[in-house]
Amino acid sequence: LKDYLALDTQYVPIGGETCAVDARNECPIVTGEMERFHWTYINEEYNEDVISRWTSGGCRADIDKKLGYRIALTSGSAPEEVKPGGSFTLTLGLSNEGWATMMTPRPVIAVLESAAGERLEAVLPVDPRTWLPGAHELSVRLRVPANLAAGTYRLALWLPDMAQGLRSRPEYSVELANQGVWNAARGDNTLAELTVTASAVGTADPGAMDFTVIP
Repeated sequence: LKDYLALDTQYVPIGGETCAVDARNECPIVTGEMERFHWTYINEEYNEDVISRWTSGGCRADIDKKLGYRIALTSGSAPEEVKPGGSFTLTLGLSNEGWATMMTPRPVIAVLESAAGERLEAVLPVDPRTWLPGAHELSVRLRVPANLAAGTYRLALWLPDMAQGLRSRPEYSVELANQGVWNAARGDNTLAELTVTASAVGTADPGAMDFTVIP
């Protein structure tokens, strides 16, 4: 049954609460089982004596961080410049440092935002529910519109809630576990700056209309 649960809980949530103080809820056993069974949540109000043991035993902070998913950016590459109508490759190394994955559908969106606040969005062909604990790579080719004004744009990664009523609320978006990337006003994660200029290297499609993923 445990072997089955270890596989099943990769894609369905598991959680609960503690029982009485026992040798089985000491830190090494607790964290090992939470990792094996991909724990998503725990009731911190019962049993408080057990929860206190995790604090004194030194694993409470680790449990707080790793319950559910914890997506960190480990590497990334993108050009500094692109022509209007040009294309570029965005490659990201990601690591899920949590014990579980995302349990509900969620779009993964590349964003270009101008200094004036104009936003262009490209939905990437990836399902973040497949980001199981461990390392992942995301690589896509993106084309910008031919009529995109020259200037410097913020390139960001946005994982909003699927529900339209929550999509624009930053607190429902995924914040990467990195310092200095979270944009609390927009609910997205800044990756780099991209300058749009006719002098950039590469070819351009004068008929390109959208910011979009291309083959």
